[in-house]
Amino acid sequence: MDYMNSFTIKALIFSSVALLIFVGCTNPFQKNEGEQVQQKEEEKVVEVDNEQEARDALVNFFNQAHEGYYEEAWERFDPDKKDYELMESMSAPEERSDKVRVLQNFCEKLETCLEVRIVNSRKVSSDEYIFDIQFINDDGSIYVLGPCCAETEETMPSEDQFAYQVKKKDGQFKVISTPLYHP
Repeated sequence: MDYMNSFTIKALIFSSVALLIFVGCTNPFQKNEGEQVQQKEEEKVVEVDNEQEARDALVNFFNQAHEGYYEEAWERFDPDKKDYELMESMSAPEERSDKVRVLQNFCEKLETCLEVRIVNSRKVSSDEYIFDIQFINDDGSIYVLGPCCAETEETMPSEDQFAYQVKKKDGQFKVISTPLYHP
């Protein structure tokens, strides 16, 4: 009887050790194939959502600026310091501390805060996109930037598509590029 108890105890210990080794060699956090597919699909949805948010920020920025809603447009805008300084040059010194007024002056003086149509998009990262856009004149025609400053069509060809950068900052997509400048 002692032999049977000893054998049973040894078998039980061996089975327990084998079970522990088996469990220890598996990863309980490893996702099965179905979970991996679902995660990839969710990541694609986030990417699509991010691109759509970036598109909306760009289109809404220009639509609001075009309609004169400069305060709302400014909420979707975050130019770098150099570009902002260019914009400030269109405002009187006493108005330069008012960012919304600077945007308004820039848009009204250059008349290039028009509605836009997105022609192409490029993903730079999950929170940054470059959009090629066309500006739409009030009569529905496409805005064309022609040669400037004594240049000719050969030396400075006309353009009707312009690249605009949109980047997520503080959890919201914002237009980084300034409205179209022409001297």
